[in-house]
Amino acid sequence: MVVIRGALNYDHNQEQSIDIGKDNVSVKKTKDIPTESLKNKYDIIYSFQKIVNLRGFKEDEKVLKAFYLSSANHEHPETQNIFVNRDKNCPFRQKTLHDFSDTKKIIELDSFENIINYVENGKGVALLPEYLLKTKKLQKWDEKKKEICYYKYE
Repeated sequence: MVVIRGALNYDHNQEQSIDIGKDNVSVKKTKDIPTESLKNKYDIIYSFQKIVNLRGFKEDEKVLKAFYLSSANHEHPETQNIFVNRDKNCPFRQKTLHDFSDTKKIIELDSFENIINYVENGKGVALLPEYLLKTKKLQKWDEKKKEICYYKYE
């Protein structure tokens, strides 16, 4: 099984189709998945990018609901820092940069977990999956729902 990190978090919190105790989870770069799928047998592949040249798998495009989230424990002035993933291919990053192309308050961080921690601690806002409202101390910074596509291959 190959799982891209954000999709693994989503599955763990929403679908719960992956059994961490039984399933062998492997995180690979999207560009490496077609070659890896020829070397190893994978039951399910999750990816935020469409994978070209992947043979023997049925593609299912799915949508993850997301909102700009902020800390549930802090006031939120309009001049918040906006956090994005440093990964240029991250769809959350791409949508955020599109939405806030006119601001200089964008801060790049290396991991999804770091972004969540900074937001939870009231240091800024970030576009994050809606399910985090149930599992973290976060609230909607605004009510505009965003949709992030991801792909499941079986």
